[in-house]
Amino acid sequence: MSDDLDNLIEQIAISVMYEATKNKNFQILQMLPTNVEDIIKHLEITKVPVTNRLNALEKFDLLKWYKGIGLVFPTEMTGVVLTLVERMEKIVKPEISKMLPKLIT
Repeated sequence: MSDDLDNLIEQIAISVMYEATKNKNFQILQMLPTNVEDIIKHLEITKVPVTNRLNALEKFDLLKWYKGIGLVFPTEMTGVVLTLVERMEKIVKPEISKMLPKLIT
């Protein structure tokens, strides 16, 4: 692959992870499959912000949203992202534990 294509793929991957790991977005991904009403109740926010979040996540293929019926399902990318975050948590946990004294003082 060319350097330009590699750079583009890297930037898209970073954007996908950024969007997926925003706190409320990540909570949505963890809830899947679900429906819009349950997301609204769980996140305790109104329909408009939920709609914006679902549109952003769908843009990166992080979920499939059937707007007419309000159902939201995971995609293959959802599984990839959730697995990566789970692995990352296991790897960084020991390092964060070492940093804790510095962070809380």
